[in-house]
Amino acid sequence: MRVFARILPVLAVVFCAQVASVHAQDAKNDETPAQEALRASDSAAVRAEAEPLTPEQAEATRTALESKTPDELDEMAQLAKRSKCPEVCRQDEACVHGRCLRACTPECRPGTTCKPNGSCIAPPVESDFRTEDELARISGAESADAKQAFILDPGGIFFLGANVAYERGARSAWIGRLQLMNTGLMSYTLEPQNEFERFEFGFGASFGYRRYETNFGNLRGFFYGGGLLGQAVQVVDDDRNRFARTTVMVGTYGEFGYRWVFGNLLFGFGPNLSIRFPVGNGFSARGRNSCVEDDTCPTPGAARFEGTLALEIGWLQ
Repeated sequence: MRVFARILPVLAVVFCAQVASVHAQDAKNDETPAQEALRASDSAAVRAEAEPLTPEQAEATRTALESKTPDELDEMAQLAKRSKCPEVCRQDEACVHGRCLRACTPECRPGTTCKPNGSCIAPPVESDFRTEDELARISGAESADAKQAFILDPGGIFFLGANVAYERGARSAWIGRLQLMNTGLMSYTLEPQNEFERFEFGFGASFGYRRYETNFGNLRGFFYGGGLLGQAVQVVDDDRNRFARTTVMVGTYGEFGYRWVFGNLLFGFGPNLSIRFPVGNGFSARGRNSCVEDDTCPTPGAARFEGTLALEIGWLQ
């Protein structure tokens, strides 16, 4: 009994140690690759702290880095930055808690990155491509909240005359224009211009509505609209009938187009279609024997349909 009493404690200690060893082995077998890699790296890190690089290892590392091109070194730096590890991990290693741990078997192919769960993924592709709306939003960001525009239409010199305009609004806007018809080439072809009659002067005005179909700023992008217009034109005959006739016309117009904005500078382009009706004529004599005396002066024809192109340059405010 005395011998059994002395042996029993020893057997208990051995049994407990065996049970603990079995549990530790089971826990090790249940580890994921990332957990196993983390445990291995902790041991390796301890060994690395205890065993610094030898001069030969340091020289080999320096030589390997010197053999890299600037592009390769930059790529390594970017990879290290993305992984948040102080060094670039190998193709079979993942960055876990700032350490490169072996987690991918087999190793990932070039161009992909090893993740702690053992999968290989491609890094996100960074593209400089931007849509037209994004480019417009960037180029016109300075005036995105502008509520008024001062506009000049120099393209009118090829049609019925240059325009100056004022516009106010946001996505919906009101626009008013003044037109000097003597600056337009078309004015001298549409109005009588022969051996007796000549176009003397003309001016016009319009007021209308515009709608802008964009969401990256006010008074920009694709637009459409319409409104009312009026014109006063004078034709003179100093030789045959000796009269000056002033004709007043009114009508309506419709338009559409697109406006680009760069900072506060705007540039727009689009067609404008209108129809005009003569509503009154005024005559004055230009000498003796004028047609005004016997009311025989010629009068202009009926309604007139016109199409022009607007070329707008202006400033947003």
